Amino acid sequence: MAGEGTTVFVTTHYMDEAEYCDRLGLIYRGQLIALGTPAQLKTEFMTEEVLELKCHGAQELMEEVEALDGVKHAALYGNGLHVVTADGEKSISAIRALLAGKGIAADRLEKIVPSLEDVFVSLIEMRDRQDSPQREFSR
Repeated sequence: MAGEGTTVFVTTHYMDEAEYCDRLGLIYRGQLIALGTPAQLKTEFMTEEVLELKCHGAQELMEEVEALDGVKHAALYGNGLHVVTADGEKSISAIRALLAGKGIAADRLEKIVPSLEDVFVSLIEMRDRQDSPQREFSR
């Protein structure tokens, strides 16, 4: 239908489904906070870098990774973590040191293109910071 010029509106809470849309509008608290293609949202609206960490026991390491200097947020993503940071290289070094201190080898630790979920979480955190400047979200 879309190929024939028909606009199809879809609503979903699942960002992996939204990846298949041509154009997205992200809504938070009843307000449109971003509009664009999935690629535009990932490249133009994500201001931080995202790292993917896959290692044994990633879930148990989440709080310690979040406590590292420069890490803004860490979240479970599949069997690993997505780590949002202002400085990817600095955070990679800090995470490697944390893992080495625990005798854990990283299966994967690298900068990635953010997922739509990463973008949405980043945008709502930014919106909440603007609405409540006294509330601290980053380290």
